[in-house]
Parts: sequence; structure tokens; C-alpha cells
Amino acid sequence: MLTLLVVLPVFSWCILPAVGNTLSLANLNGLKSQFQTGLKSATDLPSLHYSLAGAKELGTQSPETFCNDIKKLVDKSNAESIYHATEAAKRLNTCKLSAEDFRSTVSSTIQSDKSTTAEIYYAVHASINLGLSVDESAVEKRLNALAKTDDSVLSQGYALLTAAQLSPAIAKTYADTINDLVQQADEVDGHLLQYEGGISTTALVFNAFYEVAEKAGAPVKIDPKQLVKFANYFSTKRHVAT
Repeated sequence: MLTLLVVLPVFSWCILPAVGNTLSLANLNGLKSQFQTGLKSATDLPSLHYSLAGAKELGTQSPETFCNDIKKLVDKSNAESIYHATEAAKRLNTCKLSAEDFRSTVSSTIQSDKSTTAEIYYAVHASINLGLSVDESAVEKRLNALAKTDDSVLSQGYALLTAAQLSPAIAKTYADTINDLVQQADEVDGHLLQYEGGISTTALVFNAFYEVAEKAGAPVKIDPKQLVKFANYFSTKRHVAT
């Protein structure tokens, strides 16, 4: 379900002649069906989050009764769980979560030197969703420290996503690294670009390019030929379901 959701926005970024008509009506109806099936069978927060988000992205408003499921499933001691809960709640019209129930966890996650880049992202994004203040200098300091110990593509992608939640000035610093990250992509058969980790990693990082650039108010500096190769890769994955 995550793969379906992260790939969907990519097609809105890649409005190119080569892929502009990639998602047909049948494709979209198939996606709607999978998200609806996901809502009926979801037993965990990530699945519920992605199903609610996917359904809304395609124009379907889900019943408010899912708010009860969100509150029942959330683990108040886990930043990732809180992130999924707040993101799921955003897809409903009247679902409100108490910020005070989660303040301690998200704050300690941001401050901890044991947190991963992904965990920092979850905590920062959840904090913003809950209306909690974020110490941006502390977050930037943690991201800089993590960059020295984990330079994986996925970690860099989460750093970009985190920066996209912060000030335009911080976002600009990270947007300036996009070209370096593009160069780390693997070329396949001369016409596809992807990252190690497959579709989920590639889509996450690619979306991060645009999110951080949008926050920075800067263009995404990707060579048109490279952009086409990324688009070709996503086009080959339009039927992927997980």
C-alpha cells in the first residue's frame, strides 16, 4: 500500500510527453479499488494511513468512524506510530488528536542522539501536524550529525523530507544537495534511473526532491534527460501493488 501511495504523486511531478498519459482511467479505478480494499482490511496504522490518504487523493472521502480506529491503534510511545496517526487523522474532516498525549514522545525523539533520520522526520512531521512548536536549530543539528554516520540514499531522502517541514532557509540548504543525490542513482539499460532499495526508496527520494524544493521556493535542478529516466522507471512500476 505504501508503494501505491508514494508512486501516485510522482506522476503529478512527471508531466512529460513520455509519461503524461501513464495513468489511464482503468489504472485510476484499479488504485481506488485497492485503497478501498485496504480500508476494509487495515489492522495497523500505516495501512490505515496510506489507504485513507490514497482514497482522498483520488477524490473519495472516508467515513469519520475511522477516527476511532486511529485512536485505538496509535502507540503513544513511538514517533513513527504517532506520525501515521496524525497523517491518517488529517484525511478525515473532524478527527482531532490531543497534542499533549504525544508531546513527550516526539520531543524526546528529536532530542535523542539515538534517533535515526527517519525517526527525526516522523517526530518533526507529527509535531507540526499536532500544532506543536519545533526547535528548528536542534533538528538541523541532529540532521547534520546523522549525515556523518549514515550517508545512505534513504537517510538523505528523509533528511530532505524533514527539511521540507522547516523554514525556507533550511529547506534551501537541503534543496541545493538534490543534484548530488541525483548523481547517486543507478542507471538501468540506459533509459531508467532508480535507487538501491527499489520503488519505495526511489519514490520517497524523488518526492523529497520536490517537497524540499517547493518549501525552499527553488526549482528542482534535475537534467531533463535524467528526469525522463526517472519517469520511465516509475512508468514501469504503475501496476506495482504491495
